[in-house]
This record gives sequence, structure tokens and C-alpha cells, in this order.
Amino acid sequence: MAIDAALDATGIVALRVFTFLRMGEPDHGAIVVDEVVGVALAILLPYWLLAGWAAPYVFVLGGFIGFRIYDIVKPWPVSYFDSHWKNPWGVMLDDVFAGFMAAAGVAVLVVLIQ
Repeated sequence: MAIDAALDATGIVALRVFTFLRMGEPDHGAIVVDEVVGVALAILLPYWLLAGWAAPYVFVLGGFIGFRIYDIVKPWPVSYFDSHWKNPWGVMLDDVFAGFMAAAGVAVLVVLIQ
């Protein structure tokens, strides 16, 4: 989790300096650290909490697919940060919340298949 927090902070700085100030875009497609943070949360958080409850591929596939679903559909609160925070914080936080929601879904899935 400390690595994820460090990536989050690094992502904020990279987004702010590189894309927001130089390119005039808060969410340029060339910067994907926000996606990396979201996927890492979706995979690593349930794995850390429930390691041994299921095979590792369940966490990886469930986390990745769950994150992509939440990132595309953007339910609340993901949609709130995506639409109301048009700055580097919003760019990072929409993916962080999508990662947390996917992590919760993976944890529930793993507990249910036991």
C-alpha cells in the first residue's frame, strides 16, 4: 500500500507538471500512471487481505476486469471525480475509486466462491 501511495503522489506530480502545464490537458493519453494505480489497488488490496483463499489468477483477472468495468461505466463516486474535478487530483482519484470498488468486488467474489 505504501508503494501505491507513492505512485499516487508521483502520478499527481507527473500529471500536473507534464500534462496540465505543458500540454494544457489534465488527462493526456500518454500518462497512464493513474490507470496503474487503479489496477494495482484492484488486484493487490484483495490479494493482501485474502491471500490463500483463491488462486492468484482470480485476483489478477478479477481485479483487472473489475477495474476496467468501473473505469468505463463510471458509477458514483468515480463519475463525480471524473466530471467535477478537472485537474490532476480528479484524474487520479477517479481511477483510485474505481480501483477500490473493483477491489471490493473481487473480495466479495473470492469469499463467495469459497
